[in-house]
Formats: sequence, C-alpha cells, structure tokens
Amino acid sequence: MSNIGETNRGYDTPGIWNIVRGLVILAVCGIVFFVNLGSIRLWDRDEPRNAQAALEMQQRGDWIVPSFNEQLRYQKPILPYWLIRIAYQWFGVNEFAARFWSATLATAAVCLLAVVVGRALGIAVGFWAALMLATSLMFGVAARATTPDAILIFLYTSAVLWYGLRVLSDLGIPERLNSVSSTRSTCWFNNRWESAIFYGVLGCGALAKGLAGVILPMAVIGMLMLIKRLPTFSERAREGNGWRVYFRGLRAFHPLHFLKTVWAMQPLWGALWIGLVAAPWFIAVGWATDGEFLQRFFVDEHWGRATTSFESHRGGLWYYPLTLLVGFFPWSLFIVPVAMEVRAWLRQVSWDAVTRNWLLLGLCWVGVQVGIFSIAQTKLPSYVTPCYPALAILTAWALRRYVRRVTLSDERWFRGGYYAWLLAAVAITGGLAWAGREYVGGQWQLGAIAAPLLLSGIWLVLSRDHTGLARSTNAAVMTVGAVAFASALLAWGTAQVSATNEMDRILSQIRSVSPSAGVATFRCLESSWVFYGQHPIHELEWGAGPVVEIDPARRTWRERLWCDPSAFAVRFREALVIAPRQHVDELLSRLPAGGDVLEEVQYFLQDERLVLLKLRAVEVGKLP
Repeated sequence: MSNIGETNRGYDTPGIWNIVRGLVILAVCGIVFFVNLGSIRLWDRDEPRNAQAALEMQQRGDWIVPSFNEQLRYQKPILPYWLIRIAYQWFGVNEFAARFWSATLATAAVCLLAVVVGRALGIAVGFWAALMLATSLMFGVAARATTPDAILIFLYTSAVLWYGLRVLSDLGIPERLNSVSSTRSTCWFNNRWESAIFYGVLGCGALAKGLAGVILPMAVIGMLMLIKRLPTFSERAREGNGWRVYFRGLRAFHPLHFLKTVWAMQPLWGALWIGLVAAPWFIAVGWATDGEFLQRFFVDEHWGRATTSFESHRGGLWYYPLTLLVGFFPWSLFIVPVAMEVRAWLRQVSWDAVTRNWLLLGLCWVGVQVGIFSIAQTKLPSYVTPCYPALAILTAWALRRYVRRVTLSDERWFRGGYYAWLLAAVAITGGLAWAGREYVGGQWQLGAIAAPLLLSGIWLVLSRDHTGLARSTNAAVMTVGAVAFASALLAWGTAQVSATNEMDRILSQIRSVSPSAGVATFRCLESSWVFYGQHPIHELEWGAGPVVEIDPARRTWRERLWCDPSAFAVRFREALVIAPRQHVDELLSRLPAGGDVLEEVQYFLQDERLVLLKLRAVEVGKLP
C-alpha cells in the first residue's frame, strides 16, 4: 500500500527533540491549566456542589454517601469526591485542592494523546494534537473546574487510545487486515487481558460519570467495528459515492452484523471487569441509603436527562455543532478545510491503512458523541467535550499535511482559515471589551485578552506561506497565540471577573455565627454560599412547613431544607437570612418580630442587590 504524503512513523527523530517536545507540552499545560488555579473563587453551580460534597464526607468520615448542604447528592457518583478528599488532605480545603485533580488529569490526557498519536500518525502530528487539545476553550474550562468532566475525559481518552494502540495500528498491516485467520480479524484485542484493561478503565468511568463513562467509549469502538467488520469493507469501501456509499453505510446496522459485532467485543467479560471495579461502591451506597441513591441516580438523572429537558437545558440539532465551533476554538476555525482534507484523503484508491484506521476512529468518536447527545433532551456544552481529543487528532493531521504541502484538497480553504482567525480575534476583542464594561465594573480592558489572537491573526493574513518553512512558522505563531489567549482568558480574565464578587462580605458574617444558628435564603440561593459560608443553608418559602431535622436513623442528610419563614424564625434563636433587596420588605412585613439589615452587596453578575438580615428572636407563644 502506498503512503500518500504521510509523516514517517518510527523513532528516527533525535531523542533530545522528543524531550524538548515533551517539555513544551508540559509547559503549555502548566500555563493554561495551573496558573491562578487557586486564586479564583469556585463558580456556581457545580463547582461548589462537588467541593462541598467532598468536604461534608470528610467531616463525617464517610467514604460512601455524598451529600451537599446536608442533602443527599445523587447527581454524580463517587470518584470525583474521593479525589477531591485526597487533595484536601494534601493541600488543605481550598480552591486549588478542589481543582487539582481536574488540572492534573487533563494534563495526563494531553500527554497520553501526544504519545499514542505520535506512535500512530507521526511524532509531529501527536505533538500538534496535544497542543491543540490543551489550548481549546472548553477543554481548558474542564481542566480548571471542580467537575467530573476532566476525570471522564481522561478515562474516556485512555480507553479509546488503548484500543487504538493495541488494535488499530496492528490492523494497518495489509496481510492482517484481510486475513480471516488473523487473531485481529475481529477488530478486537488480541487477548483477554488487553480487553480487561479496557473494561477496567470503563469501570473507573462508571465511578466518575455513571453510565456515560461506560456506554460512550463502547459506542465509539462499536461504531468503528461495525464499519470495519463489513465483509467487503477493505475492497469496496472506496468505491462509489452519493447514495451508494449511504446504503453501504446502512449495512453496518444489519441486525445480524450488529449482534456479531457486539459479541466480538466480549460483553460478558467486559461486564465482569466493569462490575469488579464499580459494583462494590454502588452496592454500598444503595445499602446505606435504602436504595434511594440508586433510584435517583439511574432513574431521575440518567433516564430523566435523556427524555426530558432538565433545568431548561434544551436545544435543537444545531446545538452541538455550534458547541463544537465555540468549544474547540480557536482550532475550530479550520473545521471546513480539515473536513475537506479528510474526505479527499479517504476517497483515494491507495491508502495508508494505519492512517485510515485512525481517521475513521476520529470520525466515529465525534459522530457518536454528537449523535447520542443530540438525541438526548437535556443539552449542555460539556456533554461533547470528551470528543475534543478526536477533533485534535483530525485537525493536527490535516494541518500537518498543509504544512508539508501534500494536501489533496484546495489549499485556499486553509488560507481562508487565516482570515477567519483574524475576524474572530477582532470580534472577540470587541465582545470582551463590551462585556467588561457592562458586567464587570466597567473593565473594558478585558478586550486585551484577545490581543494574542489579534496579533497572530494579522501575522497569518500578511504572511506568504508558499514554502514549508513559512507554513511551519505560521503554525508556531498560531500555537503561541492560542496558548497566550487561553491562559489570559482562563487565568487572568476569570480572575478579574471573580474579583468583582462582593459576596464574601456577607459570607464572612455567616462563618462567624455559632453552629447552632440558622442560616437561610429567601428566593435566592447559590451553591457557593454553602461552601464559603461553612454552614447549612435553608430555603424559605411561605407555607413550606416546619424546619426538618436530620433523620436520626440516617444521620447523614435531611430530606429537604425548605421551610416557612415564620417557622424558621421561631426555631432558631439566632437566624440570618439572605434575600434580594426587592423582596426584603415582603419578608420583614410577614415575620413575627421583623429583622435588621446587617449587610448589602451587589448580586454577582446580576442587576440586583442582596441583603443579609438578622431576624429578631420571637417566643413560640407570640407566634400569630
């Protein structure tokens, strides 16, 4: 098989340059993921919920049942809380510790991508894929957030790359690809222990994100196997176009072919290893909560999010394509030339089999991730972040071919990406300046965050990239601009926004009250108030009923923290309430003894003010 302009695979690159590439990757991850990691407050809503859940488990000495605000937290499984608790032991209870494992595992995913893709598609492709992943917008957000996303991405990527490393590269050998007697003819692992590692990683994924950590990687590999196991794939997949290709694609889903492919994936062996890793905790938490966690986690969260729109998180079929354009920025600006180059290369008569395998894997990775979540009713940008490593592989491969001047598609499309880069930089500069002036205390200088993109865009447009050296220089300029922009936005820009939060003036007073005091909110509550206030917070609502105490039989969480304001004022001799300024008069007029204003601040990123009230004590006999 001929190799159409592909990067030589092998290890003839001097070792010193491989060390330099590795140090560059680590430096970029350190700058983008770790700078100012602990200097920015936890962002509502999920970050403080996860950080507080780990803290409450630590305070109780409990490794099984997660809780937030003394209520059962059934939205996420246990692995993120375990990791955060370990970080608390190392670094203390702070923002850096809460985010440490996200940044660390994101770095590990980037390095893993560089190594495995470097072996499969060439060291240069692996290097640029790693840098693209590290500097993409949503991946950087996941790396700097106290959420399970970075943990899932690392495990997901590890499982898929392990499959690619152990299966796809060997399938690239022509005689093995077409040999019925080959042990790899099933497109699966050569032995059970290789597949045991794969399924063991998926078991960890179940502990990180639930069924998504198992089903999605299996669906990606399964989709690839459905395509490659077609009897005529190696001889006829290149033939035809239009409807003929479409109908050949439908053959992959023939019921018998589908079932044979599923069986080839050793599902019983996989269920054994996934169960060995994940089942002990699920059994333990089900026992400790009388099955309530399992019912809410699998039925309410998994089935509910798939069939209904949770918390108004909805969108049409356009949602995730648009999300990829924003989330994989700035490298998504080349999505059109990358797609055209991949399509042109796959249509060639002579293929490099290893490259074909990896390109198909990348396409299946993106297609399955976007397809599944486009069907689900609840939609969030983070749901498709696990396919960003695939986008990085495809983009790095295509841009590498452009740099080497061996593209099969029209090079003017890549040149058009330069102009898109500059236009996007101009738009972002204006948008950030306007947003800073309107919402961040008049800080129009936030527009300077996009200066690296703007300068690199000007360079790209003015450059003449008719030689390989000029194109390599342009690639370096884009990478430097992307690193500077990502670090400026995620480390400096978010710090400027976080600094405008005045809420600590209220939370410091909440931290000073005794543990027996009552703290509540009226028609407002943010998760970060529980974490930074270091106190359980009730929610007040007229007619909600009495204050519910902790169930002594469980001693870990309350069933609910809703209660009537009057009942709350009677229950606690010392009571503080946070309420929007517009609702203060309504609240005070209906309380038995009223209250006094202790503090007033601006509601973070909202056009209203918050008030901290201290309720006057009232005797039970005087309650109307």
